[in-house]
Amino acid sequence: MMMKGKWVHIGIGAVVLAFAAASAAQQPTADKAQHTSWDAAALHTAEGLATKLRAGGIKCDEYKPEAIESYGPVYRERLPLPAAVASCSTHADEDLTFEVFKDPAHTQDFIRAKQALLCKEAAKTKLQFPGFPYVDGGAWVVEPDEKATGDKIAPIVGGQSKLAACPVPTQ
Repeated sequence: MMMKGKWVHIGIGAVVLAFAAASAAQQPTADKAQHTSWDAAALHTAEGLATKLRAGGIKCDEYKPEAIESYGPVYRERLPLPAAVASCSTHADEDLTFEVFKDPAHTQDFIRAKQALLCKEAAKTKLQFPGFPYVDGGAWVVEPDEKATGDKIAPIVGGQSKLAACPVPTQ
């Protein structure tokens, strides 16, 4: 089951990357802040979530903050920039991505924007994409590859397991 989900995520990632590359010529709007480093307190929150997972018996190897340079103008034009992003891998080599935000409103803005972007791109390419799983902790999210992993880790980190589902097309 993990591999099936992983391939869906890889396919969606490829769609998003293709979309970003096609949009690379567009300039970001003036109101998009050009951050050069992650927020230290937000990184501390992400590291604390990884620590909770390990204490709860969930493997979280190779924990590292993501390179902020990877979140350039095209990304920032499409999605709200988190205050920090980090990741690790689990027992089944499943990726967990930690995204920490200024507050719960910014978290929900991010989830809505990501859901709209991924679902729109999946529909354009006729890719069946059910949505993406995440654990909502208010001002942070943890994104596993699989919903079952979200269900398992939610009580450990003190969040709610959710699925940002794509609408089902009407015939």
